[in-house]
Amino acid sequence: MRELSRSFNAMAGRVGLLLEGQRQFAGAVSHQLRTPLTALRLRIETAMRLAGDGGDPGSSLEASLRETDRMQEIVEQLLLLSRIESGTASVVSVDAGAVVRERAEMWGPLAEEKKVALVVTGEESVTCAAVAGAVEQILDNYVDNALAASPPGSTITLSAVRTGERVSVEVVDGGIGLDAEQRERAFDRFWRAPAATGTTGSGLGLAIVRQLAVASGGSAELLEASGGGLRAVATFRAR
Repeated sequence: MRELSRSFNAMAGRVGLLLEGQRQFAGAVSHQLRTPLTALRLRIETAMRLAGDGGDPGSSLEASLRETDRMQEIVEQLLLLSRIESGTASVVSVDAGAVVRERAEMWGPLAEEKKVALVVTGEESVTCAAVAGAVEQILDNYVDNALAASPPGSTITLSAVRTGERVSVEVVDGGIGLDAEQRERAFDRFWRAPAATGTTGSGLGLAIVRQLAVASGGSAELLEASGGGLRAVATFRAR
């Protein structure tokens, strides 16, 4: 009976934590969607007023479209998180080295526009186990953040390296970096660095990164890079 009582207490505790997490998540989602919805309403009202006065509502309509895109991005990322957490994503073999080169080529033009050099190091071909599309999405989030933080003239390094039974995918930038507490909080849903105020990110990118890594049987973390900046790492099981 005592063992049964302990089991029920543990189960009740887990259910309580789950419900509390759902309440917090629902509150965070409501908060995040309220801002673009309010902005969208104001833009539409402005466009209607301009149209009624014979003015040009074009700029307000363009701004409305941007707010709509922002809400769509948030919703799509929330749906992705839901699919990951439901355990419906399958794990496959991925050539992380090839993915690193492919993503570096894709991000190259934007990096060049920002006057930032993208450099690929590590192994050309190294296979790991990951959820389909996870390595690509993780790299895209890491590189996107690195470009936002990197000053002109700096370098971002992408690599995939096997060490024993693990494969590490890394993106290292030359930005101002984050302190230890910020590096851990960066993976919380909707958390954004103080320096990110005024930017258009949803605050879900790194949360998705960690969920994708964990669903793949790996991990994700932000470390301090030598000489400053961040070393964004995702580790997977080698195959």
